[in-house]
Amino acid sequence: MRRPIRFAIGMATLALLFASGCAYFNTLYNAKQKYREGLDLKAKADPEREEITQQEKRLYKESFEKAARVVKYYSDSKWVDDALLLMAKASHEKGDYSTALRKYDEILTFYPRSNLVPETLVMQGRTLIETKEYDRAVAALSKARDQDKKEFRGDVIFFLGTVEENLGHPEEAVAAYSQVVEKHRGSVWFGEAGMRAGDLRQEAGDLVGAVAFYEKVRSKGHTPLEQYRGGMKKGEALLELQEWKRAYTTFRDVGD
Repeated sequence: MRRPIRFAIGMATLALLFASGCAYFNTLYNAKQKYREGLDLKAKADPEREEITQQEKRLYKESFEKAARVVKYYSDSKWVDDALLLMAKASHEKGDYSTALRKYDEILTFYPRSNLVPETLVMQGRTLIETKEYDRAVAALSKARDQDKKEFRGDVIFFLGTVEENLGHPEEAVAAYSQVVEKHRGSVWFGEAGMRAGDLRQEAGDLVGAVAFYEKVRSKGHTPLEQYRGGMKKGEALLELQEWKRAYTTFRDVGD
C-alpha cells in the first residue's frame, strides 16, 4: 500500500505545482492582454493628440496591477522580469515615467542576465527622452546597441535620432531616421522615422528630399494610417513645389 500512497502524494504535489504555475502564467497573460488592448486603442487614435483616453488609462492600470501580482505572489517564478518590464511599459504609456524608470532599474539590477535586458535598455532610453534626460538616454541606448540584438537595432537608431532632433541637431536626426528607413524597414518605427525625416527636410527647404521620404512611407508604411499620412504629406510638398499633376495623382491615390 505504500507505493500507491506515495504515488498519490506525488501526483497531488505535481497538481499543486502545476496549478500554481498556471496561476501566475495566466495572471501575466491577462496583464499582457490588457496592455495590448491599450496599444490597439493608441494605434487607432490621432498620433498628434496631447492626452490618452480614460479607457486607455484603465487598461494600462489593470495591466500594471495584474503584473504586480506576479511579482508579489510569485516572486520565485521565472516570469518576474517579464512582469517588471510590463509594469514599466504600462507606466510609460500612462505617462508615469518615474515608476517606469524604477522598474527598468529593478530589472537591470536584479536580472542582469535576463534576455529582456536589450528591450529594457531601449525602453529606458525612450522614457529618459520623455523626461528630457538626454545624456542618460544616450547611455542607455548605447548599451542597448552594444547588446546587438537584431530586433532592436532599428529602435536604437530611431531613438538616438530623436535625441538629436530634440537637441536641435536636424542633420544628425535626419541621418539617423534615414538609416531606419533604408536599413530597418521591419522596425515598428519605420513610418515615424520617414515622416520625421520628411518634416525636417521640408523645414530646411529641401522639398524634393521631403517628397522622397514621404513617398517611402506612402508606399511601404506598415499600416493604412501610415500610408495615408505619407501620401498626404507628399501631396502637400508637391503643391509647394508647384508640381500640380504629381500632387493631383498622389491625392487621388490616397483617396482610393
